[in-house]
Amino acid sequence: MVCDAHRGMLQAISSRWPEAELHQCEWHLRHALRRLLRKEIRKAPEPQQLEELHERAEGALAGPSFWGAFTEAAKDAGNESLDRWIAVNGPTIETQFARRPPPSKRPPEMPLTTSALEQLTRPIAAALHPRRYALKNRERLNRLLMLMQLHINGDDDVQAYSKAIRAWLEANGGRPTAPRRAIADTLGSPSLR
Repeated sequence: MVCDAHRGMLQAISSRWPEAELHQCEWHLRHALRRLLRKEIRKAPEPQQLEELHERAEGALAGPSFWGAFTEAAKDAGNESLDRWIAVNGPTIETQFARRPPPSKRPPEMPLTTSALEQLTRPIAAALHPRRYALKNRERLNRLLMLMQLHINGDDDVQAYSKAIRAWLEANGGRPTAPRRAIADTLGSPSLR
C-alpha cells in the first residue's frame, strides 16, 4: 500500500489492513528532501554544496546507486538537518529499494507514488477542508462523498437529479415519506464526533 507518512493514514491502514505492506510515496519523500534542502540553502553562509545536493535530490530515489551517491555527498556537506533527515528516512528508502523489483521486471500496476491519485482527491479535500468541523454525521457524510464520487466519475447530472427528486415528491404529495432523522446516525452508532 502506497501512502505518505501521515500519522492518521498510517494508523488507519494498520487498523484496517494490519498485514498490508507499506510503501512510502517516493514523490512525498523527494518533495520533503528538496524542501529541507531549500530551507538549508537559505540559511547557509556558503550554499554551493547544498545547491548541488538540491539538484541531485530530484533523482536520488531513482535507485540504490543514485541514493548511495547522494547520501555520500550529503555526508560531505556536513549539514546537521540533512544528516538527521537521512538518518530518519534512509532506512525506509533502503528497505523499499530492497523490496522493489528492477524497472524492467516491475509490473506496471505497481505504484511507487500517490501523486496521480492526489490529482483526483485534491478537489475533495478542498471541498471538505473548510467544513471539517461541521461534518459530524457519518451517514450524511457518506452520502456527500458518494455524490462527490459521482461528480469525479462524470456521472452526476443536475437536471436528472432535479427531475427524479421532483417526480418522487409529486408522487408523495410533496412530502418526504421518511422522517428527517432517517439520514442521521442512528442512536448508539458511532458518529464523527
